[in-house]
Amino acid sequence: MAKQKPFQFKQFSLAHSRSAQKIGTDSVILGSWLKAEKADTILDVGSGCGLLAFMMAQKFPQAQVLGIELDLVSFEESLENCTHSPFKERVSFIQSDFTQWSRQTLFDLIVSNPPYFESGQNTERPARDNARRQKSLSHAILLKQMSQLLTKTGSIYLVLPPFEADNFIDLAHKEGLYLARFCEVKSKADSATKRCLFSLSRQASRTQNEELILYSEDGSRHPQHAKLTHDFYL
Repeated sequence: MAKQKPFQFKQFSLAHSRSAQKIGTDSVILGSWLKAEKADTILDVGSGCGLLAFMMAQKFPQAQVLGIELDLVSFEESLENCTHSPFKERVSFIQSDFTQWSRQTLFDLIVSNPPYFESGQNTERPARDNARRQKSLSHAILLKQMSQLLTKTGSIYLVLPPFEADNFIDLAHKEGLYLARFCEVKSKADSATKRCLFSLSRQASRTQNEELILYSEDGSRHPQHAKLTHDFYL
């Protein structure tokens, strides 16, 4: 398989040809959409090639960002990306199983593009299968771990398909986490919801509901999409 060229963003570029999950729209819109009043310490769960970690470093110039990734090849690619990054003094990565990982330091912001599916047909790419499915990281365990690592005033940001998002939010309520922001993402204006961006916090508040359209009828990036990702895409 031919090696893909690094993906060039405005302030950084990322190699992703060997990572389990390639750079895609889900992580870019999540990183662009999230907000935080305080984000001095940030954790990217399932960091892959490092995309969300580097987006967070750009977005929050004072933050220390840590990415944790189970897949060894993806982790190694994130380290290579870090050596060429303008944020390498503030971004680090570890290779570990998040379900077994413990740390005394808490995080102001936890972000993840987590596995979606509980089951499904395996392909010839097992690393990608694991990255997309809950086989190696169930949502219940993911949520419990995130909750234990979150500061009292911190936020958790995720992107999931609608059904999985609803289930995750239900699980969050049982962990004492509340839905703060919620965005339905549609490919086009008349399309069904494709993804949900949402944030959780320990403080109950009225949920801010939004909608994001990705593409116009001619296939070009919708003005909402272009405006949201302006600071990152060339």
